[in-house]
Amino acid sequence: MPRFRVLAAYAISVGVLLVMAALSPALPASPWFTRAEAYPKQSASDAEGSDEEWLLKHQDYVAQATVLVAPTSCAGFVAGKPDQVVTAAHCIPVGAKRVELRTDGKRYSADVDRLDRDSDLALLRLDHPLAVLPLVLSAELPKPGEHVLFVGRPDRSENARIATVQKLDRCPSLPKVPKALFTDLVAKPGDSGAPLVDGRLHVVGLVHGGARCHIAAPVAPLARQLEEERPKQDLPVEANCNANRDDGPPRRCTHSG
Repeated sequence: MPRFRVLAAYAISVGVLLVMAALSPALPASPWFTRAEAYPKQSASDAEGSDEEWLLKHQDYVAQATVLVAPTSCAGFVAGKPDQVVTAAHCIPVGAKRVELRTDGKRYSADVDRLDRDSDLALLRLDHPLAVLPLVLSAELPKPGEHVLFVGRPDRSENARIATVQKLDRCPSLPKVPKALFTDLVAKPGDSGAPLVDGRLHVVGLVHGGARCHIAAPVAPLARQLEEERPKQDLPVEANCNANRDDGPPRRCTHSG
């Protein structure tokens, strides 16, 4: 009889705990956890449906990392690490050592870490990292016919669009870039520096302008520089793409190696 009473008391206690758990409000998920879970672990070529649909489905991942570069009112994006921002070099005033960035109604200061006006690429270092999931720079060029995602500036109420890479060629405004990206994207003044993302959700270029804003500067040169400068203990981006890294979320490999 005493044993029965003990079991009954235990069952009642468990039942009370289950009822309390069901009635209590759920704790909000960490934003980092939410973003990590939302990030796709496959590429557009592996997913069901068209790659255009797949890219648009994940536009929020690109939008959350896009910032406004002041005072030139260009776009930029967090890439590689939460304290790194990439933008177009022509968005940086001549002689500027520091610039102001804006996102979510807040202002941040950043140093001009490197500036290559020939390739129209600039890397900025924030004083403090942003609580966003950085985009991944692609060390590879896209191929003609590939689709890329464009979300534009964060302060503009624009719909995300899918553009097509038409060719890789020289552009008069980028004479030292042998393979600028020619797309059918119709961007607007002020969209310079905004990222173009491929089917792996890697940034392959940023809006440069020229020829009615159809031209994008490839980010591969900067991606390769940063990869070469990574500490030896860090795995290269393309050497083990499933490794846990601090410069982007896990993803599914689309190549051997």
